[in-house]
Amino acid sequence: MKLRKKRAKSNPKTTDLKNKLVASYKRLGEIHQALGEIDQADTFFKLEADLIKAFSQSNLNSVDLKSKLAISYRKLGDIHYNALNELDKALEFFELENDLFKELTKSYPKSELFQKDLAISYGKRGDVYHTLEKTNKALMFFELSYQLSQELYQSNPKNNEFKNALAISCGKMGDFYHVSGKLEKALTLIELGTRLFKELHESYPQKKPFKHVLASSYKKLGEIHQALDNIEKALPFFELGIYLFKALYEEYPEEKFFRNELFISQGTRGDIYQALGQIEKALECFQLYHHLIQEIHKSNPENEDLRGRWALSYGKLGEIHQILGNLEKAQIFFEKEIDLFQEFFDLNPKELEMKKALAISYHKLGEVYQAQKKPFYEITANRQRKQQAKAMHTQAIAFWQALYDLTQLEEYKGYIAYTKTLL
Repeated sequence: MKLRKKRAKSNPKTTDLKNKLVASYKRLGEIHQALGEIDQADTFFKLEADLIKAFSQSNLNSVDLKSKLAISYRKLGDIHYNALNELDKALEFFELENDLFKELTKSYPKSELFQKDLAISYGKRGDVYHTLEKTNKALMFFELSYQLSQELYQSNPKNNEFKNALAISCGKMGDFYHVSGKLEKALTLIELGTRLFKELHESYPQKKPFKHVLASSYKKLGEIHQALDNIEKALPFFELGIYLFKALYEEYPEEKFFRNELFISQGTRGDIYQALGQIEKALECFQLYHHLIQEIHKSNPENEDLRGRWALSYGKLGEIHQILGNLEKAQIFFEKEIDLFQEFFDLNPKELEMKKALAISYHKLGEVYQAQKKPFYEITANRQRKQQAKAMHTQAIAFWQALYDLTQLEEYKGYIAYTKTLL
């Protein structure tokens, strides 16, 4: 590459050498990106973009150079948005990309390729504004992307690139409405996106990206139906998502994302079975959830989110065994949940969510102690159980009181009053 750079500088009019140098920067950027070396990838993609920009300034009418420059800006935007979390820089690059594709589309209004890329660039800007919580701007760009993608798809519904672009656009708009609480609008868009992704997956069953986005779409449909209290409708979509995530995890065990999605979906599936009163099935789901989260936690013990989920998995198992009347098993799981939460709380005693988690856990354990009554003639054992229950409820009250003192929320006051009736 150094030789190509030297030759290109010594003979700046040599087009072939210029193109090879651009290709070298691009390839090196892709290699570093694939290796997870994001800073190096960013450096080479910037060199690629700067070189293309320099070439285009000496050839202002080159459509090919403008298009290549726009794509280079998109890659830089993706790196700063997805990997570096530098939103302002990402937005800057996506705006440059968007401006170039608007210019190209204006010059070549019949080019479906430029229209497709313009729709993508609108979506990219929408993503950043959504993350920045600038909802009006996010919605404006998502709508522009959706409208253009829809027009392209309607003009040629057999074109899989247009189908994919519309499906992605539906997903972005649907996610926006879901987060905004407009669930019916979200449902309509995610349903359309899922149908399109399903068609793409059926056409290319071996392609990982289509299987992945279809699994995610099924999960989103489940979440929306769950939010709408359509529990029975939610369940089949979670089942379909789990089936695909399981297949992806088995095919690509090195990609931890699929394993994570699998365990999260198993937990949600367990919640739904529990709400439907299908307790044995809920237990099976929570056992799988616990097994997966324990496995993941071992490989990443410092991850706070995973530690919290690990503790909660014990609580879920405790709740199910409590419902089934397996009180001794429930006690064991609730005690493990408390041990873990207490450990996390000791590391960060000001964390409100951890105080709340401990209050709930102590309350649950207190209920189990209360329910474990021995025959009336075992006076000492019953007295001991009563004392243990009182101790747990007292601990719960202490945490509820601390939360109320910090937040003045009435709900905590209500929890204190209720728990006192159990003493």
